[in-house]
Amino acid sequence: MALTINLWFKRNPNDNDLLPEEIKPFFTELCDVQKARFRPGRVLLGSQLITFFRVDRAWTEQYLLPLFNWDNPTEAKGVWEGFLRSPRLYQPLLTAFKASFLESAEHYTDLGGRYKQRFAAFLTYAALEPTEGYTMDEFRSAMGALPQDGIEASAQAFFQALEGSADRREDYWKNVSARELALLQLTEGDVPK
Repeated sequence: MALTINLWFKRNPNDNDLLPEEIKPFFTELCDVQKARFRPGRVLLGSQLITFFRVDRAWTEQYLLPLFNWDNPTEAKGVWEGFLRSPRLYQPLLTAFKASFLESAEHYTDLGGRYKQRFAAFLTYAALEPTEGYTMDEFRSAMGALPQDGIEASAQAFFQALEGSADRREDYWKNVSARELALLQLTEGDVPK
């Protein structure tokens, strides 16, 4: 599986190139949730979601994005954890998987170990940027679904964003919800360094 992806990457695929016909059936079969033995392959596909989306959006929307839907929690957990290995904000993708993304906040505890904190940070960064098709109320609702450790991870991501983007601090403060402001009442010793 990883070998097939690596060979494909050696071709230097570009936006809208589409998946090569000789490997598209292989990737399509990997997305078949009736085949449990391919679940690790689906996790790997999730880790390359943005690349698949950029190269072949139609295929990705038909076969890969449905796996991120929490109607099948086992599959969703796997592909989300794959994606969260190295998540990046990509506006068209955020628009395309909006419902699954926002619903993931309600499944925060289903994600394993470090992936929970990565999801909370990713959600925070998405909320801090102008994200087409999203409202601040939707982000506030998703943040409100996070448990305490998710809120803490979100607060840490917020502080890191403030530290790393001095020129954007004012914009970031405009997007902070009342619940996030309550986090700022952490004791000085609890504030992330």
